[in-house]
Amino acid sequence: MRHWWDPLTSQTHQVIEEAAESLKWAWETDEKDRKSYPVNTSHAFAELTRQIKEIPRSTETRIKPTLRDFLARRRQPPTSFSELISEEVIRAIYEDQNADSYQNALKRAASRHSPTFFKILKAIREAYFVECYGTEPPRPKKTNFLHRGLLDIANLAGLTALTAEQLADFFDKICPCGKEHDPDAIRKLRGRWKRRSRPQSSS
Repeated sequence: MRHWWDPLTSQTHQVIEEAAESLKWAWETDEKDRKSYPVNTSHAFAELTRQIKEIPRSTETRIKPTLRDFLARRRQPPTSFSELISEEVIRAIYEDQNADSYQNALKRAASRHSPTFFKILKAIREAYFVECYGTEPPRPKKTNFLHRGLLDIANLAGLTALTAEQLADFFDKICPCGKEHDPDAIRKLRGRWKRRSRPQSSS
């Protein structure tokens, strides 16, 4: 039987499994106020994304990150604008407000499509208040944010060839929502993710 972790290197598998603790803490913290933006979960996804991207660049033994390390990184003062606001928060807000992906929006903005640029600026402005105060209008389907983030992680880690059933197993292992994940729902989520990820014209 093929498992969801089979395509992963042992290091990537370890990083993802260890991230489950931080995701669980972050999600439980965000769930205390269901009307606020899930800023802690967004930070946890950003940290996991960073770790996965760094894996091919280093052959050194990875020191297991602790929850204390995760929180300490959040308390460090920013030294640049890019550290002031999480790119993951900007992306999540932009994609909640618009039908296309944040990645496509960046490409259009780079081609001098000013309407898209101002949409990104709007997302940045709201992301600042989210980062500072954790506030945003009610989000009745907050779990959509969580599951979409997990699917992004799965694709970043190279799990694109998994079946819906295998992805459901991946979600059951990592997702902190506390519910069993239905393969049909995962299949629909993946379909929406693929449509959103397709490049769009700048017109």
